Amino acid sequence: GDMVCTTPVFAALKRAFPSCRLTVVCTALNRELLAGNSDVDEYIVWRSTKEAHTLLRRGNFDVGILVAPSPDSLATFLLAGVSWVIAPRMSGKTPFQTLSYRLLLFLCAVVPHTLGKYAPREYLHLLEPLGVTDDDTTKKLAYSRGAGEQMAFFFAEQGIRGFPGAQI
Repeated sequence: GDMVCTTPVFAALKRAFPSCRLTVVCTALNRELLAGNSDVDEYIVWRSTKEAHTLLRRGNFDVGILVAPSPDSLATFLLAGVSWVIAPRMSGKTPFQTLSYRLLLFLCAVVPHTLGKYAPREYLHLLEPLGVTDDDTTKKLAYSRGAGEQMAFFFAEQGIRGFPGAQI
């Protein structure tokens, strides 16, 4: 769900900076979820901290944006030489905002994130240090033709009508 709620950030970045190259660092599952998203140019699948560090260092990234507190991710971005890292400071108690994460925040642009508020809008606030204010929280998902055919077949088998492409 968090990755789906992050897709408005990708769209807002592309609207603000149409020629930017947008790379998403994510799990293999989230890469599949985002497959076909026209706002994403490249994926780095996080298999290990060491591998992610190497790939981030090679990518020579200007900006890194964390949408959730993770000391491993934050340290990896910083140690890989990402020029500018933007990270959330969570309100309230959360086990993910560890002491090491809070200390690393001193090296970043920090944006307040209020737990319990609408996540896509909170994620969009992470763009404000870049001068981007956007309120469009429309989620954007895509799927392959094969996946569309499988869904259409499933819905047809269940007698569900009205699904786009439900005619097989």
